Amino acid sequence: MFRFILLSVILLSLKTAHASSLFGSVEAVTGDATLSRPTGAAEPVTAGMNVMAGDSIQTAANGEVQIVTLDRGFIAIRPDSRLRIDNYHASDAPDDSEILTLFNGAIRSITGWLGKSNPAGYLLHTPTATIGIRGTDHETMVLEHATDQDQPGVYDTVYEGATYMQTEEGELSLHQGQHAFAPAGSRALPRLLMQTPGFLKNRRLLLEAHIQQRKDALHREIAAHLQERDARKRQEEHRPPEIRRRKLEDRRDNMMRRRQLEH
Repeated sequence: MFRFILLSVILLSLKTAHASSLFGSVEAVTGDATLSRPTGAAEPVTAGMNVMAGDSIQTAANGEVQIVTLDRGFIAIRPDSRLRIDNYHASDAPDDSEILTLFNGAIRSITGWLGKSNPAGYLLHTPTATIGIRGTDHETMVLEHATDQDQPGVYDTVYEGATYMQTEEGELSLHQGQHAFAPAGSRALPRLLMQTPGFLKNRRLLLEAHIQQRKDALHREIAAHLQERDARKRQEEHRPPEIRRRKLEDRRDNMMRRRQLEH
């Protein structure tokens, strides 16, 4: 009985730790924005605030929020947008993941080392399409109402690298400089656009100027992290077989426990 209770406590602790894992911290904010916890608690977004898996951020018409993620990625949440961090796990494990949902508005996402070591673990869900990556800097927009230049639906623009846009009808690959569109309320294949969407050309953002500088710095940090990880792997390969076997078994057991808890 005691053993069962102890195991239950351990599993509950693992589940709680995983559900509340750190996603990143707010580096910059302007205007009005609100962070909502899974418990229902809400508070204004402030610089330096930690963002956890399960949290949602809503920006007002004058609001912008920029987050540096634990794996040294970067998320810029645009005005009038709502983003939820569904799942995030970054520990240099094969099951590392970053799963987001964009309900409305737009985000710019610059992936960190997770996007380089496990790009299949990154997914951005929207009401119309799902966006995946192959290590990238891209921007996704959920446009709810038609404008003079743009129709309602999901747009994706690739600034660097590559993405894919997937709907129930199929998948479209995008590369640097390309724009894709999946119309709202329609079972249609995503399609490439021949010109830049109007909302990208016409908007005015207050926090955009320093993104390239931050991006360069984060790229250097990612490269250093990957070099350190490779050095650890090489060191691991020179350890006695028995120690390597025990570490692999421990890692496998931890992965199985996480998957059981998630399901």
